[in-house]
Amino acid sequence: QVNANPSTSGKFVIQIGAFASEERANGWIAKLKEQKIPNYVLNRTATDGSKLFALRAGPFADKETAEAAEKKIKAMGLTPRVVEVGKQ
Repeated sequence: QVNANPSTSGKFVIQIGAFASEERANGWIAKLKEQKIPNYVLNRTATDGSKLFALRAGPFADKETAEAAEKKIKAMGLTPRVVEVGKQ
């Protein structure tokens, strides 16, 4: 039985890293785009009040797709982590 619940689309995201510099985050975004990996940035504030740019890839509908993207991101020299949305 296939569960065709549309709210489950995009269940997995990949946490890539948080950067203090928007330029560094943008540099990685350009590299992710070259690899055709969907991505977005969350603007966070660190405990000391400085800005952080949290880079994420996704969302991905299933874990296999997320893990394939995670491998590509690892090959770029980053340390990604696949997370299931809602289960962080």
